[in-house]
Amino acid sequence: MEIAQKKESAFQQPLSLLFVTVAISIGPFVLNLMGYDFATTKIPFLGEASAGMSPSELIDGMFRTLSGAFIHTILEWSAFSAAFFTVILSFAHFAIKRDVGTPILGVALFCAGCMDAFHTLAADRLIQSVADTRNLVPFTWAICRLFNALILIGGISLLLFGNYKERRGNFLFVISVSMVFGLLAYAIIHICATSSQLPQTMFPEAILTRPWDVGPLGLYLFAGIFLIPKFYNKSRNYISYSILISMIPHIATQVHMAFGSSSLFDNHFNIAHFLKIIAYLIPFIGLTLEYIDTYKNRQISEKQTRTIIESAQEGIVVIDQEGTVSVFNRYSEKLFGYSSEEVIGRNVKMLMPEPYHSEHDGYLLQYFRTGKKNIIEMVRELEARHKDGTTFPMELGVNEMILGEHKFYVGSIRDISERKASEKSLLEAKQLADIAREQAETANRAKSTFLANMSHEIRTPMNAILGYAQILLRGKDLDSDQRQAIQTIDTSGKNLLEMINEILDISKIEAGKMELHPVNFDLKELTTGISQMFQLRCQQKGLNWKVKGLSGPRNVFGDELKLRAILINLIGNAVKFTEEGEVLFYTTPMEGGQILFEVIDSGRGIATKDQQHILEPFHQEESGAKMGGTGLGLAISSKQLELMGTELSIDSELGKGSRFYFTLTLPQATGDIPTRIARVKNILHLSEGSHVKALVIDDIQENREVLSKFLSSLKVEVIGAVNGQDGLEKVREYLPDIIFMDIRMPVMDGKEAIQKICEEFGGDRFKIVVITASALDQSRESYIEMGAHDFISKPFRTEQILNCLDELLDVKFEYEDEQEVLPSSSEELDYSNISLPQDLSDQIKVAAELYNITEIERLINQLEGMDEGCNRLAVEMGKLLSLYDMDRICEIVEKLNTGEK
Repeated sequence: MEIAQKKESAFQQPLSLLFVTVAISIGPFVLNLMGYDFATTKIPFLGEASAGMSPSELIDGMFRTLSGAFIHTILEWSAFSAAFFTVILSFAHFAIKRDVGTPILGVALFCAGCMDAFHTLAADRLIQSVADTRNLVPFTWAICRLFNALILIGGISLLLFGNYKERRGNFLFVISVSMVFGLLAYAIIHICATSSQLPQTMFPEAILTRPWDVGPLGLYLFAGIFLIPKFYNKSRNYISYSILISMIPHIATQVHMAFGSSSLFDNHFNIAHFLKIIAYLIPFIGLTLEYIDTYKNRQISEKQTRTIIESAQEGIVVIDQEGTVSVFNRYSEKLFGYSSEEVIGRNVKMLMPEPYHSEHDGYLLQYFRTGKKNIIEMVRELEARHKDGTTFPMELGVNEMILGEHKFYVGSIRDISERKASEKSLLEAKQLADIAREQAETANRAKSTFLANMSHEIRTPMNAILGYAQILLRGKDLDSDQRQAIQTIDTSGKNLLEMINEILDISKIEAGKMELHPVNFDLKELTTGISQMFQLRCQQKGLNWKVKGLSGPRNVFGDELKLRAILINLIGNAVKFTEEGEVLFYTTPMEGGQILFEVIDSGRGIATKDQQHILEPFHQEESGAKMGGTGLGLAISSKQLELMGTELSIDSELGKGSRFYFTLTLPQATGDIPTRIARVKNILHLSEGSHVKALVIDDIQENREVLSKFLSSLKVEVIGAVNGQDGLEKVREYLPDIIFMDIRMPVMDGKEAIQKICEEFGGDRFKIVVITASALDQSRESYIEMGAHDFISKPFRTEQILNCLDELLDVKFEYEDEQEVLPSSSEELDYSNISLPQDLSDQIKVAAELYNITEIERLINQLEGMDEGCNRLAVEMGKLLSLYDMDRICEIVEKLNTGEK
């Protein structure tokens, strides 16, 4: 329908038809003006004159007298013939285009033509009528013209206002309308033929000689000016255009009859009948032009279809219901090796190998019997047979095509040999990839097993080394050299442990086993502790250490351990690669619970070519390789930040330093912050009245001994067990307060032992701490779910053991006599008695505002060498500096400047 609308909008009016019609319509009038007369000469036939005539003369005389009637009959019957051929052509057009408008208009014209035929037959006395001929002929003319105008208006109105396009192809609708029109025509004919009295329609002496012809004239004017143009605009084609043009001779006909004809067969009478023929012929011409246009368009369409079929880059084969091939395009010739002449007219089974050759007829028979489309409107893959007898895989799609009473089946064929070869290659590649993946997974499992074993085997002796180093450092009888040597052992062990942890972390990341362990913590406490850690290292290298952190406690929820490790790695790198200048550590609160962390240094910087690889595992630029390390720190930090939902960014210029920064979302903590023991290094042992019984279960004697000795130094009662089974028996015998459980042990491992203890005594009867060297085995949460209360990775740190005792058992400790002096209130100082040089005061204030820790320490050292008041001020500022409370330092300077107390 959309294509038809586009065609209508592109319709070009044949103006030549309009010009010819206008010329013919006004031509007789012009000829009249030039002296031509189209009247039939009336020769009366007198009875007296016939007495002496021979028979032939008598016949000639009668013909001359009736010549007007003969011409009238010829004119009327010509009009009827035009209407007859028009209706035949309209139904032929309907059969092709299924447009109901064309036959309805054709039937309307034909019914009007039938009325004209009745008028002719009545005038010639070929049908019996009752009324006087002098009234019958002009009256039936007027009635025919009135009927012609009304039935044409009725047909146009039905098409214009009845949404006839929705009835496209509805033959019953066409027949129904035709019967209504036919019945109306018959009724009028019957009334005219059987009525004895018909009204007078001709008044020769009047100005309006035929007043009954004025009505049809008005109707034709209405139709030609108002109605038919609307129909033409709605449906632009040759038919609607010809109906519109035919109004010109119709109107001219009525003008000649109404205002010119005063008698039968006069000039205007004959002109009107001639123009009526033209009015009937124009729709016939329009239909003929439409038919020609349809035929041309169909030829174009067929040519386009043939061109498309022949140029298609897939085989197209058309068969009938018997399987006989009627179309075999060029690409099919290329696929099968046959020429079209060799295939057309033969059965399509010649192109099929077994078993498809035998199955084909069965598919068709089943479809004809049941209508079930097993292969029609489907695409399937099967084998085809080439002319040389070889077969090839093809993709076949079959669709049904109905042309009139016949069904055809169109097959579109594609050679899928290349695709099948690609699929085979892809399948083989997939199989190889599966094998490679399985090998990689096997290698990865082997690597994980190796790393787990390596971790266990290295951590086990390191647990003893670092454990005894920490125990020895707690002793009070070491001289400085001994203490320095043991501290070196402890530091070196920590460095080795850090390298092992980095390798294990990157392995976890590669295996997708790295997990977050968010907890509630104080971000201010975390950043302050890290700042204190690097303050001494910056002093030792002569670097300015600037810190700008949070103004007060900030309790947040996140992975504290990973954040601490990331910041230590970034700051450690900055200190390591900066030879002079400064290192800055900024912590800036943002909107939405976000914190911006920045580490800035004035070191050597990173070249642009290295920046894109600096976050890759084991990658080190040239200067970094000289400084040592595994090259994993930044890669691990970057991956950990990705796990936290952010990314590590780098701004660096060679020779001007670097800036590493990231923004992390840390929501407000909703619960309590876990407490940590203050002054861990000052703990001596359990306080008087506190009693703790601990069971240490480990199959490695050195591990049992080092942990047992440390616990014993705290005055904890210790029982040892060599495996899970031994430990379970000791639990039953001694009922310890806390159990330190290794995991990998013979006889019964730690997991089974924890399970049996929980089953027998309940989950909260004893506090169980997993302490294992197998860092890759399981996460902390999995051990907690198993029934443990905490997890420590070997080698343990003494502060970890102390925190376990404090948090799980809530014990009290005794400390060394030299207690840490709590900062006294700064309000106790009388600043009015302290005199500070203005330049020194300004320097302190500027350094505090810039968070230049190194500069503040230098200025505090100057204060200590001055008077007593400045010495007390130095102590106070030192305490505030340890808390990174720069705002309070600035307040003190302001009070000194104003002389307040």
